[in-house]
Amino acid sequence: MTSSTVLFELGTEELPAGEYEAMARSLGSAMLSGLQHYGLSAGDARVLATPRRL
Repeated sequence: MTSSTVLFELGTEELPAGEYEAMARSLGSAMLSGLQHYGLSAGDARVLATPRRL
């Protein structure tokens, strides 16, 4: 099986402090669930966020 590195970045308007971290966790969880649904694994998944990027 071949593995690849994938970066998913979502650009946003300026998000309020404290809000973007929870949004990033939620988006990361949904992405991982979607990958698992299609039989894909995410070995070393990391979720990072800034006020303008999830």
